[in-house]
Amino acid sequence: MTVNPSKSTPSREKLFGRDYTLTVLGTFFFMLNFTTFYLLPLFIQRIGGNETDIGLVSGSGWIISFICTPFSGVLVDRWGAKRLLLAGAALLGVGAAGYLFVQQVGPLIYFLRALQGVGLAAGLTAGYTLVAELSPASRRGESYGFYMVFTLSPHAIGPWAGEGLVLISGFPALFGVTAAYALLSVLLGAFIRGRADDSDPAPSSSLPALLVRRDLWPVMGTVLLTGSSFGAVLTFVPTYLKSRGFETIGFFFITYTVVAVLIRIFLTGLSDRWGRRWILLPNLLGMAVVLVLLALARDVWGFVAAAFFFGTSQGFVMPTLGALVIDRANPSDRGRTMGLFSGFFHFGVFLNSAALGGVAARFGYPVVYWIAAAMALGGLAFFARFDPSRSPEPDRLGPAAAP
Repeated sequence: MTVNPSKSTPSREKLFGRDYTLTVLGTFFFMLNFTTFYLLPLFIQRIGGNETDIGLVSGSGWIISFICTPFSGVLVDRWGAKRLLLAGAALLGVGAAGYLFVQQVGPLIYFLRALQGVGLAAGLTAGYTLVAELSPASRRGESYGFYMVFTLSPHAIGPWAGEGLVLISGFPALFGVTAAYALLSVLLGAFIRGRADDSDPAPSSSLPALLVRRDLWPVMGTVLLTGSSFGAVLTFVPTYLKSRGFETIGFFFITYTVVAVLIRIFLTGLSDRWGRRWILLPNLLGMAVVLVLLALARDVWGFVAAAFFFGTSQGFVMPTLGALVIDRANPSDRGRTMGLFSGFFHFGVFLNSAALGGVAARFGYPVVYWIAAAMALGGLAFFARFDPSRSPEPDRLGPAAAP
């Protein structure tokens, strides 16, 4: 008989400690820097770029992040998550300040986007790993849910505040403020004490060995396809809304973020009780529904509905996938495993950003979202067919319980 660890103790284990709080606050400002750059397509248009430039410049940061995240995971396991978190925030700050010198689409903007990609890879991998080290196993889904409130809320605050700042003071002020966000992230991260798990680690696995593990590669494939859906929404929504005649884009990001934050605060603990699989399946389907709604949207209510369901599905999907990956990772491989998790997600974003920019320019944005909806359905089918879990219990108990 399998025992549910969340019910085997009379009281709930402590979740919110000093280092956990510093980690989520540092990550908040880290992501506030990065998500403000969802306005980058508007800046590219301002300096003379077109839809193809938008897709290539935006996508270049994601592909660099994809390349770097597995190596970031190795460095986290070797040097510690705190150092990588600080390095990532510093790179985002330097990259943001560098945009003050961009006058046209050219080598400089690609170089700065690459810096942002490296910084994102290092910082997110380190943040995910710190949360894994600081979270009790019986509350892992809840822990990732709260953590992702602080990675998600900047998706509304960054573009909304940034758009107002651009209207009042222009893009130079925007780039200065985003550099300050990164500095705050560095200052908060500097006070994190470090690794909470002092147990003797098992020998680390190589990246290829992790990729072929039967309980990990189906999850990574699902993360890749989820990233593709996510990228189709966030890369093209700003210019899609402008093409539909909307003066502002903040309402979409605010709706999406408020819904996802509420779900992550109140409901992500459901995966600890019901099992990861049974939370993931309906919400992966929900991602496809979101993309169909975007393809069909014609007025403000259509876009609000899409943002609402996007928030619902993303509110569940990413914390649950993150918890599932850590459930199955050995403690000595947490950095590498979370590096792969972040890398596959970023590569998925890159695929749609780079590949579909030309599609948007030639055939229009609705075609982009029909293609992305098909990819989202592919993610659902892939996970349902290949993931080895067939009941809630193995997902919670980690590698030892996997078949």
